[in-house]
Amino acid sequence: MALSTCIGLSLTTILGFLPFIFGNVELKFSRIFFKLKTLVNIFYNGSSKFLGNISGSILTIFANLLLLKLSREIGVETLSVILYIDTFIVAFTIFIFLASPFWFL
Repeated sequence: MALSTCIGLSLTTILGFLPFIFGNVELKFSRIFFKLKTLVNIFYNGSSKFLGNISGSILTIFANLLLLKLSREIGVETLSVILYIDTFIVAFTIFIFLASPFWFL
């Protein structure tokens, strides 16, 4: 399984760089240049999402520790399954409402 993942990632990376290597595209590698104001805006806009992800990760760690003490590995496995199902439900709900906003009317 790991070998197939490595081969797939390697092939897609090589195939993605081929147009740049042979110069068949108008896109070229260039020097990265950011203005300080742009970086400040990026950090400002992304800070709420960053803090939300960090707090969710810390909460998950503590929940896993608690579940390990109370119900061993089966509790952690159950929480993981519930969180994965929740992720798919949220993604599907967002897709439904963004793909066709007037579908539910």
